[in-house]
Amino acid sequence: MRHQSKNMNLLMRIKVAFCTLFGEKGKDGISKEHMLFMGSTDFPDENEYDSYLSKHGGCSNAYTETEHTCYHFEVKRDCLKGALRRFSQFFVSPLVKAEAMEREVLAVDSEFNQVLQNDSCRLQQLQCHTSNPGHPFNRFFWGKFTTSKPSLFWNKKSLADAVQKGVNLREQILRLYHDNYRGGSMKLAVIGGESLDILESWVLELFSSVKKGPLVNPHGGSELPIWKVGKLYWLKAVKDVHILDLSWTLPSLRKGYLKKAEDYLAHLLGHEGKGSLLFFLKARGWVTSISAGVGDEGMHRSSFAYIFGMSIHLTDFGLAKVVYFASLIFLINPSYWSHFTYFS
Repeated sequence: MRHQSKNMNLLMRIKVAFCTLFGEKGKDGISKEHMLFMGSTDFPDENEYDSYLSKHGGCSNAYTETEHTCYHFEVKRDCLKGALRRFSQFFVSPLVKAEAMEREVLAVDSEFNQVLQNDSCRLQQLQCHTSNPGHPFNRFFWGKFTTSKPSLFWNKKSLADAVQKGVNLREQILRLYHDNYRGGSMKLAVIGGESLDILESWVLELFSSVKKGPLVNPHGGSELPIWKVGKLYWLKAVKDVHILDLSWTLPSLRKGYLKKAEDYLAHLLGHEGKGSLLFFLKARGWVTSISAGVGDEGMHRSSFAYIFGMSIHLTDFGLAKVVYFASLIFLINPSYWSHFTYFS
């Protein structure tokens, strides 16, 4: 919690260790953040929370990541407790209304359609599809439906089909919620205009009914290698580009984040000056740019592995030399000048 003395909108954020990797394979969509905000026992109106924030100069949002789901809002100073009261009930007694589920599935599908022609997202799903079948990454991270009715499943079964087969999707959502939305899996941050003592009293009053329990570790199979090494896959791009994308699996470097070892590797491989790989390849008209590093979050920077990636944008002439380029990368050695340049 943090006291904010200025008269401005105040912030609240809660992060839950419940995410894409928690959903049962084939039913991953039910872990999406969309399924929570459908009213609560104390505030049954489905639009109560959004309406309250809108009336008091606020807004809210949420997102589901690989290993956590984050919910946050901001609102005028004198309306913070009212917003907290409504917000807290989603983590105490949500209704998860069955009649609203179909709309939320459409929202998930809309997200999928927005990235359908995104080459980066298509590449990410190829990486998931080609990963070890027993690894947590081996799943479909996006939502879609392909029949006359939308589906929470990532295949062609519709909601109607699920009901006909006796699958109660609402029960599955509630089971996942009760099994995983617990105090030990949550971190709450509140920035408010009241004193820290008052902010703390509000949090204790409103969030003390959140189910208690330890953090759940869903990552069975995370000790397995993510991919078989030495594989080359060809993916047809939507845009008119040629990109060689290489990936290496590193152990999770979160505990050593201050050392920034992955940033040094990115500097070494992505260097653009004379004598660099890019300088050599660009002079021959084979590439236009090189980038390297570990992505900011998601599957690239998880608690059990980091994925170091290198993207080489090729010219038409360079497209036929991808294997040769890969061999050149291993000729790059650390040197005194690059070490000095990066750490100076």
